[in-house]
Amino acid sequence: MEQKKARNSEKQETVLRIYSRLSGCLPFDDSGDITLSPCSLTGYQNEIEQALKEDFACEDEAGLAPYLDDVHLKKKVLSMNPGVERWKDELWGVLTVKSCERLSDQEIMRLKSEWRGQLTDGWGEGFVQREIPCDDESCFYVDFCAGKVNAELYTEQELKGSAYQQNDIEHSKNFSFPMTGMTLE
Repeated sequence: MEQKKARNSEKQETVLRIYSRLSGCLPFDDSGDITLSPCSLTGYQNEIEQALKEDFACEDEAGLAPYLDDVHLKKKVLSMNPGVERWKDELWGVLTVKSCERLSDQEIMRLKSEWRGQLTDGWGEGFVQREIPCDDESCFYVDFCAGKVNAELYTEQELKGSAYQQNDIEHSKNFSFPMTGMTLE
């Protein structure tokens, strides 16, 4: 289920997760920077999570929700907190959104638009410039929209739903196509 009811709550809160592809940059003397792929960023998950904990967006339970421009969404959205999640050997940016009721498809589209704006001109613009220390006394930077002005954003269902189905087919043994008699092995 894409929007899950939050447990231990007096209201009918729902949780929606919006994913974005991450990229990173490791400064490397005067010869240039090393680009960190979502796969290589998995090795820095703890450091990124620590940087997020120290970010102003996490100072208050509401996170980035007060910065919503859409008045209708502002009434429904209780909190918007950025984080990271490892999925399929890649590290993804994830915005966890709690709302007082289930959001419609149109509201989710507007929320994605607002989040895209935060990634390029608001919170994300500041976070990408923040040094994140590494174990080896160097630092790196993380971009929640992978350097794209029009970042692709996915709900959990959009990202994981079809991929899980494909994963099931790829890992099936002796899957047969009844109409053709063909078998995958």
